[in-house]
Amino acid sequence: ACEVVDRSARPVEGAQVGLLWGEFDPLEHSWTWITGADGRVWIPRLEEQLWPDGYRGPVRVSLAAGVQGEPEIVVLSTDSVPSEPVRFVAGDFARMVVQLTDPQGTELALGGYVQVEISWDSIFDKSLAMRGGASLHLPLVSGRAVFECIGLGLPLDISVGAEGHDNVWLNVPGPTAPGEELRVLIPVGERRAN
Repeated sequence: ACEVVDRSARPVEGAQVGLLWGEFDPLEHSWTWITGADGRVWIPRLEEQLWPDGYRGPVRVSLAAGVQGEPEIVVLSTDSVPSEPVRFVAGDFARMVVQLTDPQGTELALGGYVQVEISWDSIFDKSLAMRGGASLHLPLVSGRAVFECIGLGLPLDISVGAEGHDNVWLNVPGPTAPGEELRVLIPVGERRAN
């Protein structure tokens, strides 16, 4: 389990925690989990989350979505999983709401998905913790996806796939101020022919 708190020791809901592993490249595989209202995420039996079969570590755990954490990274193996939750203190972060609209800007309540990629050019030379968990994926719920905990000052590539419509891509500057709520309105793609 992992626990994420802010600098005032309050739980951070919606923080993304990344597991990173690979035999030769620590970013060969990754998986992200999202904390609940208590700031915790329970990761079922670590050895069942890893592939290829029989891989035992090392596994690196860090905050994801471009959020700096303290510690920056924790290294585990399937033989050394701590009995208490791994605690991360999140640095500055903001909230981002991606909202689907019609061409006139009226909000639409369609299902689908939102994929957010932190632009690789901005992080390729950063620490492993910053590069891991740079790809985020959430469902569209009533036309909206909320990224509760995202790093500051990062260029973002956003892809939206709404039910029955073509995908839409947009490049946007990410939030820049701690606690900011960035609203990104994305017009729905063309309706697909059946």
